[in-house]
Amino acid sequence: MPAEVNVPGSAAEAAQVWAGAALAQCADIVVLDGVLTGAAVTAALSPEAAGRMLLVRTDWTDTFALLEHLAERAQDRAALADRLRFVVQQRLLRVEGGPAPQNASALLRDRRAVFEVLFAEESLRKALRAGEPAARLEACAEAAGFRPLARQLEALVAAGSVSATEAASHLA
Repeated sequence: MPAEVNVPGSAAEAAQVWAGAALAQCADIVVLDGVLTGAAVTAALSPEAAGRMLLVRTDWTDTFALLEHLAERAQDRAALADRLRFVVQQRLLRVEGGPAPQNASALLRDRRAVFEVLFAEESLRKALRAGEPAARLEACAEAAGFRPLARQLEALVAAGSVSATEAASHLA
């Protein structure tokens, strides 16, 4: 089994060489941590990424704006629709009161993780292929059971676990 390959240098340098390294190593899984930021995230649709599990941490905070951006170019839409499996958004919130963590040895007792998980269902794939705007992509996802991060934060604020200010700071 091949060993892990780390690309030394800056994120900008890694962004230029990751695809070549993946090809040279015949990598099945490629993890890019903070390498494809901003508009550079479209490199995730490059031919070198085809046939690989590509896990990318990026600076995009709006799932549907990200998908709309990735589907801007007609030639990228099919690749995105075919390759996308899921998108996870996560935030670590400061909580006020509420139940104690289940793990009594938790280091961050005043924190709670909140997740938004989007699975690429067929209706979403169809909308991506058609180049639909972010609002339409989100509507397709919600019809398939997607629960946005904002709705989860609203519930935490209503329960008094998180302040409105704290919740708002994680939606920007």
